[in-house]
Amino acid sequence: MMSFSDDRARSWSMARVINGSAPFCVGGARGCSNNQGSQPVVQPTNGHLYVTWENFSTPDENQYLLVSSADGGATFAGPFFVTSVFDVNYPTSGANNRPDCQARGQGNGRSVLTNSCARVNARGALSVDKRGGAFANDLYLVIADNRNGTRVSSNTDVSFFKSTNGGRSWRPMNAASAMKSRWFTSPKKTAGPCASQARWAAR
Repeated sequence: MMSFSDDRARSWSMARVINGSAPFCVGGARGCSNNQGSQPVVQPTNGHLYVTWENFSTPDENQYLLVSSADGGATFAGPFFVTSVFDVNYPTSGANNRPDCQARGQGNGRSVLTNSCARVNARGALSVDKRGGAFANDLYLVIADNRNGTRVSSNTDVSFFKSTNGGRSWRPMNAASAMKSRWFTSPKKTAGPCASQARWAAR
């Protein structure tokens, strides 16, 4: 759902659905409608709006999607597929995987890690290239999921994706796998002296 305010949040427009539908979404007539964790980001040089979220309208692993608007949210293009999300293979609190987590107060069936009973998810984070100009359509997304792990040995590596056409297509760039690290700089530079960076918490 999307709603906007142009009077410093004193009033808001009527909320409306923007997730759309696509062939890669399954499970009902409402299309890509089973979603969580939406994030809006605006390109400051041209006002283009991008919204990403995790979608669960899949037969197996979940997926990250994006829609875009070039007219202030009046219309949206997409959704466009970014990447599969490997989070259904996390260990879970309860009798099947981690009964000790439920004993420690974690809800039954919640996703956890093999070395922690803290609840986890696979929320990503989107960023635009604020230089605009030739880079106005460049988008970056980082996500930590269990694509390199299993239920008995979780591994939440950070994956980095880039789009150069406003989110219509994406390619993987690099992944940070050292759990002791707190930050990394991608070896793939953007044009000029600026490099892409991402930060996360680790244990």
